[in-house]
Amino acid sequence: MSVSRLVSSVCKKIIKPYSSTPISLGCHKLSYLDQMIGGIYIPFALFYPKLSNTWSSNIISDHLEKSLSKVLTNYYPLAGKLNGNVSVDCNDHGVEFFTTKIDCPMSEILNNPYSDKDNLVYPKGVLGAYSYKGSLAVFQLTHFNCGGIAVSICLAHKVGDGYTLGNFMNHWASIACNPMSLETYHISSKFYGAYYFPPTQDDDLSIVSNNNIVPEREECIAKTFSCSSSKLSALKTRVINQSEVQNLTDTEVVTAFIYQRVCKLAE
Repeated sequence: MSVSRLVSSVCKKIIKPYSSTPISLGCHKLSYLDQMIGGIYIPFALFYPKLSNTWSSNIISDHLEKSLSKVLTNYYPLAGKLNGNVSVDCNDHGVEFFTTKIDCPMSEILNNPYSDKDNLVYPKGVLGAYSYKGSLAVFQLTHFNCGGIAVSICLAHKVGDGYTLGNFMNHWASIACNPMSLETYHISSKFYGAYYFPPTQDDDLSIVSNNNIVPEREECIAKTFSCSSSKLSALKTRVINQSEVQNLTDTEVVTAFIYQRVCKLAE
């Protein structure tokens, strides 16, 4: 599969926060743990099949851009600029938002475990790079010729972890699903990492920044897991009956199932 052959167009925009960040929040100090992390980005992608003929590609892009602008108001460090290994200048510079068209159906990507899908649904040049010069959060909306889409984000690990990423995506989805709330939706997000894990002094930064807590490996193994609709429904019913937890999403059920198995392997 030739990646260059499949990508028909790429459009880049800079999305700024809907409201300006207050001067009092203009400097976000990195915690000691943030300082220990290199320049890696956390990737996350969601795939959606075509559900309706009502929403055109332009409408989807415009809707996601507006809702992203709104949620960035509360996650203001993501729209800032890194100030060395000390802090983030929350200057509302904005985040990169790419829109891409792919000349193949989404099933060809999901069903082919050997396809170079990272170079398709994620912004080019972000994954695996330790010196990306772009924004601290990079987004991409991918349109497939079957009508399906993929929404991906690459989040700089220095300004967030998996918990941050999960909260951000949930809040973004909440705003995107409720267009009428764009003017009033408020999220109480706090960035207190430096309070609980105070940063090192300036003299020690050169030592910390040279430490790589992620070991280098020449070879990595990646696996793809596919769950059929029938198996997923059966798993969801089983979890509900055993835990009495209602209104579970497909993502919550699959994530909990995988984590449970990983924890057992780690025992």
